[in-house]
Amino acid sequence: MKITTLLIDLGGVLVDLRWRENVSALLQRDVPFEQLHQAWISSKAAKAFETGQSDFNQFISHFQQEFSITKNEQEIQKDFMQMLAGPKAGAKEILTELKKHYRLAVLSNTNPPHISEVRENYGLLEHFDDIFLSFEMGCMKPDPEIYLRALEHMAVEPGEVCFFDDGLINVEAAKSLGMHSFQVFSPEEIQQSLQTFK
Repeated sequence: MKITTLLIDLGGVLVDLRWRENVSALLQRDVPFEQLHQAWISSKAAKAFETGQSDFNQFISHFQQEFSITKNEQEIQKDFMQMLAGPKAGAKEILTELKKHYRLAVLSNTNPPHISEVRENYGLLEHFDDIFLSFEMGCMKPDPEIYLRALEHMAVEPGEVCFFDDGLINVEAAKSLGMHSFQVFSPEEIQQSLQTFK
């Protein structure tokens, strides 16, 4: 089956994150990347925020309580917003090239303040035909529902889709649904992965 569609994560793939540094700083301990990713998607506060069930202030308060963080809410909010460090090098150019050959879609676990920053300052989202955001959909990766709803909306078969994410658990979930799935950490790695199908 021909690859027609690329389904791409934002943070850690197209957007540079100070993810490990900032979350480790918030939690006041150094946490390996995959453990950090697992802790984030397992966090009740983060899940409620990134599925649209709480606002920014509620998230900060709940996150502080959940992880017994001693920083005040203003410091936590500042650390949270500073996780975003701009578009990854070459992201816009590579998306422009990929769009000549594929339908492009975003599938991102995210929240209103982060996506507002990306929309207003990064110049990435205009490259995409479809944008699927967890807080708008009410579910998040690796829940199969978010992938299935994206596929249904785009009216494509799983075998037509290549999925790219920095989180291994998200990649494995997409793979289990029949998508070609790759763990990547840069736009260049998306291009390299697609060489498999040449």
